[in-house]
Amino acid sequence: MLAFISRVLQRSPIGLVCSTALGVAACHGHSAPEPEGTAGGARSEAARSPTGAGSKNLRGVWGAGDHDIWAVGDGGTIVHFDGKTWSASKSGTEENLTGVHGVAANDVWASGDKGTILHFDGASWTQASQEKGLTLLGVWASGPKDVWAAGMDSEGDAGVVRRWDGSKWITQPVPGATSVWAVSGSGPQDVWMVGSNQRGTGLVLHGNGSKFDAVGYDGPGVRGVWGLRPNDVWVAPYQGAIQHWNGSAWSKATMPDSTSPLLRIAGSGPDDVWAAGLGGGMLRYHAGAWSASPSGTKQVLWGVWARTPDDAWAVGNGGTILHWNGSAWSR
Repeated sequence: MLAFISRVLQRSPIGLVCSTALGVAACHGHSAPEPEGTAGGARSEAARSPTGAGSKNLRGVWGAGDHDIWAVGDGGTIVHFDGKTWSASKSGTEENLTGVHGVAANDVWASGDKGTILHFDGASWTQASQEKGLTLLGVWASGPKDVWAAGMDSEGDAGVVRRWDGSKWITQPVPGATSVWAVSGSGPQDVWMVGSNQRGTGLVLHGNGSKFDAVGYDGPGVRGVWGLRPNDVWVAPYQGAIQHWNGSAWSKATMPDSTSPLLRIAGSGPDDVWAAGLGGGMLRYHAGAWSASPSGTKQVLWGVWARTPDDAWAVGNGGTILHWNGSAWSR
């Protein structure tokens, strides 16, 4: 494994490949930075983490409603919020899980290391697929017969995407990509994938369900994407300005001072978008501008999801789970 990491970093001048499989939190520049809050801070905040999560790092969050929230993380950790309390859910795997998304309370998907894809049918989680040569960093579903899981191969030099069509999983390479970090969209004919390319810069692809094309993005490697509709898409680079697609062109957002490196982005509507990242960094787009929103933690925040402007969730290292109530973040 150490030899593999060394090969990846030598080939990739900006450390393109970063995953839980590599034991690296996020890569950019000439080396992978050490995320904040992974040592003593993780232990001190673990005591306040929800039951079931313990001190495990949580990487993704999604909900089917205000009383039905899922968070996934390291070691096969899956926890569920029923509107009152969090509790652990049996995942059936010990692989690190990095993505979670669904279309209904009885149709939820999770993805992670060794090509692991899990499905929740309303009663239990079961393994839907596994390809040990892959690391799947994100998953997104528009319907029961349209599920996308994206990531990279075990060598860390080719992005891949897997699609569920209702009967089988199909694995496809992503031309020009060394890694695909996230996938999102508004429907089966409006799918977005983001990551890094072979030149060491960012890659944004838009697809109609069968074919993907680059959309002229110019910026650093992208870690998060959220698409409300074909002409309203946000992408979050690890470093640099968040960018918005209006259907014909990209525009760079004016960023708050001292913005932390970003890992994920999500929203509930055109005027309610969140971006989360290292050091507890949290940004919100509201009233036509991005501003800092103090999260109350220094832990790395790996995932964010919003249901309404007064109901959002974020998860991160040390079992951190945060809730936005419309005015402030709290544990």
